[in-house]
Amino acid sequence: MGAGYEVFLKGPSLYAFKGLAGRFAPIGVHLAMLLIMAGATLSATGSFRGSVTVPQGLNFVMGDVLGPTGFLSTPTDAFNTEVHVNRFYMDYYDSGEVSQFHTDLSLFDINGKEVTRKTLSVNDPLRYGGITIYQTDWSFSALQILKDDEGPFNLAMAPLTVNGDKKLFGPFYQ
Repeated sequence: MGAGYEVFLKGPSLYAFKGLAGRFAPIGVHLAMLLIMAGATLSATGSFRGSVTVPQGLNFVMGDVLGPTGFLSTPTDAFNTEVHVNRFYMDYYDSGEVSQFHTDLSLFDINGKEVTRKTLSVNDPLRYGGITIYQTDWSFSALQILKDDEGPFNLAMAPLTVNGDKKLFGPFYQ
């Protein structure tokens, strides 16, 4: 009380606050929690999620990889957008460890016109038409081969388990 706090007992609990902020802060905290819960509910009932691994040089259509997460999920015109993976590359530290992953993407509308292009990386997503594309992971998915100026031909790759700590990948032939 000597420091200017208003102190009172309510049942077995001792409470203290100082100034207007002390009186209204609990109300603000509870309102923020209600807003977070409302946003999470709306997101859970009205959004889409999807994941795809696409080799460099290939395409996918957004609507083909996104699935609804709730009964309020409504597709937008962006679902018809085709995504082309122009290039994937990594930055390295001097020690040889990977420091960042980058993916250069082009988005094309239904008429084949490029509507946007961006190089995205971890924590720097591409946002278009209410859809956010994140760089979340990487893996070898295909071996691309050019032969006599033809191709690229993509051979599917998969991780191989071998004695030791190294992660190896191998192609599969048909």
